[in-house]
Amino acid sequence: MTSRGGYYRMPHRIFQFRLTPVQFTVYSYLVSCTGQKEVCWPSYQTIANACCISRNTAIRTIEALQRKRLIEKSRTTSRNIHGRVRTSSNEHQINDLSAIEYWSTEDTKAVI
Repeated sequence: MTSRGGYYRMPHRIFQFRLTPVQFTVYSYLVSCTGQKEVCWPSYQTIANACCISRNTAIRTIEALQRKRLIEKSRTTSRNIHGRVRTSSNEHQINDLSAIEYWSTEDTKAVI
């Protein structure tokens, strides 16, 4: 899943995961944001704006993608100019699709 000259690639296997259109759009956006280490840091609002969805829908969709094990989300922090620790945008790790097993019908139910 690399990006070159304004384009990015995704494995065809993504279609086996039965994503809803919103899940596919958010997943595609995250993939387009990643670098060589398959990590990106867009905020929920940035994801919402890019995908033309609400912030709440972005949050629910990220949670659904995590349940499907397509991504992992980690909280990040930074220090402001006064030295105080504050929450930053989450880190989103895109998982290798070839390492993910198929799951039961229960796991593939649409959330968004």
